[in-house]
Amino acid sequence: MTDDVELFVSSRLRPDEVAGIRAELRDWGWEPQVLRMPARRGAAEFTWLLLLTVPAEIFVKTVLEQLGKQAYESLRGFVQRHLGREATGDGKQVVVIEEAGTGAQFGLTADLPLAAYQQMVEALATGAVEDGFRTFDRKRGRWTADSET
Repeated sequence: MTDDVELFVSSRLRPDEVAGIRAELRDWGWEPQVLRMPARRGAAEFTWLLLLTVPAEIFVKTVLEQLGKQAYESLRGFVQRHLGREATGDGKQVVVIEEAGTGAQFGLTADLPLAAYQQMVEALATGAVEDGFRTFDRKRGRWTADSET
């Protein structure tokens, strides 16, 4: 087990929901430190947020080894299960994977294609990511940083 993983959760999540997420991450071999995010105000506020800060080598190793052949389906299932709990239909629900070393962030939504997960893992595995928040551009079929949009 690794304790290098930080789990930041929305203040809206109930303790039993946090416990469920933490248990699932433990199944992946992670022992996350759990922190509640303070309520935020403003246009960029997400209605639901789960932020995992993970060193790239740990994330890639877990996805490729522990989750096995169905790694991308497993990761997408995790996102869909946890975002599906509080459906608002406003597109602001997100699970963010942050690479601890660079600060690079990937915003995962419940409707992402498997190719998005594969590209994210490949980028993390090669170290080809820099600081900044990325979303998946469906028209281009690739991750784009906020500065590219």
